[in-house]
Amino acid sequence: MINRQNIISLAIGFTIIIGFGYFSLFFSSFLSVFILIAYIGYHRFNINEEFRFLSQTALKAVFIASIIAFAVFSYKSYGPRDWDFTCFFLYGNVASKGMNFYNPNDYYSILRTIQIPIEINAGFFREVIDVGCPYPPPTLFLFSILGFFSYNNALIVWTIINSLFLLGSIVLIRDIFFKKDGYESIMISTILVLTFHSSLTTVFYTQILFILLFFLLLFYKYKSAPWSGVFLAIAIFLKPFAIVLFLYLIIKRNNKAITYFIISCLAICLITILNYGFQPFIEYIFHNPNQRAPESLFTESNNQSLLGELYRGLPDNISLAKSIYYVVSIAVVAISGLLVYRKRLNVELHDINFVVLLSVMLLIYPSGQYNYPIVHLISIFILLNYVQKLDNSAFLIFLFYLVSYAGLFYLNIFLLIVSVVLLYRNRMDFIFSSIRYSIKNGT
Repeated sequence: MINRQNIISLAIGFTIIIGFGYFSLFFSSFLSVFILIAYIGYHRFNINEEFRFLSQTALKAVFIASIIAFAVFSYKSYGPRDWDFTCFFLYGNVASKGMNFYNPNDYYSILRTIQIPIEINAGFFREVIDVGCPYPPPTLFLFSILGFFSYNNALIVWTIINSLFLLGSIVLIRDIFFKKDGYESIMISTILVLTFHSSLTTVFYTQILFILLFFLLLFYKYKSAPWSGVFLAIAIFLKPFAIVLFLYLIIKRNNKAITYFIISCLAICLITILNYGFQPFIEYIFHNPNQRAPESLFTESNNQSLLGELYRGLPDNISLAKSIYYVVSIAVVAISGLLVYRKRLNVELHDINFVVLLSVMLLIYPSGQYNYPIVHLISIFILLNYVQKLDNSAFLIFLFYLVSYAGLFYLNIFLLIVSVVLLYRNRMDFIFSSIRYSIKNGT
């Protein structure tokens, strides 16, 4: 039956879906506005009867729009591409055939025996073939699956694997951070993941970040249980920078998880040695392929680390850029380590330490990190739990999504500043009071 409420609902839903599509195509940075609508809608429609109808409609509309936009983007992005799937496909073929995945010569050999439906350019040879696999030996178990299929079939398998881990991550985010029952929590979790800029770049480059996010979420969910050590071990072999979270286990004094972590690492390494031998570990440790990476890899815009920013800022003085990088890195690690150490006994602030550790590591991690912000979805949910008023929470998530479009470098700085403020919030109440007063008065 058509009534006034249904007409208003359809009008609001249609407007949001069209607006979402328009902004996602032409002004993607303003997607944060729709994320803000979804977040406020999730929290308020059951609390304030005045906003219930409007916020329910807005949330459903943004949910539908986010799925449509993500599906269209994924469909347009699907297909043969040099970065990053072709890299994984080559790694998998070399590994599955028992060749040395750290020897560039073996990649030239494998290219003569397989078919790749794209033309490999000189940059790909310089940054991939002539470098070798940059991942630790255990990661090759994941890539070796692709070596048993043709290129197109391997792409289908890889897409299915990533889709399953993406769905798993959405479910975990809902279970960990959104405690309310019902479909609303599923919708808001889906919206926050699918519309995040880093999720789209992960799809575009067919990266392994959804898999990493899944195991980091499992690590955080079971952070007080022994099994968290197992999930952290897997995450480290996917992306070595996750090793910094081992300090989180030390801060929490989770001795059982530390034991599980050590046993898991040894077990994974042993299985790898039984399959590939000792040689890959020796080469990775003493002749790391990343040492062969050209400097141009660090000056590209997708390198969102401190080193990349310095290289681009001082293109004519690379040695000075390196010196500044080491000095600043040491200073950031020392200062953040001091902050974490001073607050180590405060159990309520342990999760803030999680954000600090992850932000510092990604800030100084000298690799290309254009789509790494997705791992900070965990960080933003942690921080939101420490912000008591909804107005401040909505404002924070709005800033987070805006900053994410500027790159991981600025996002890490933003998260570090917010974390430090929250660590010392009791000494900075006057700042929070001023911010709240300004927001309420529109100043």
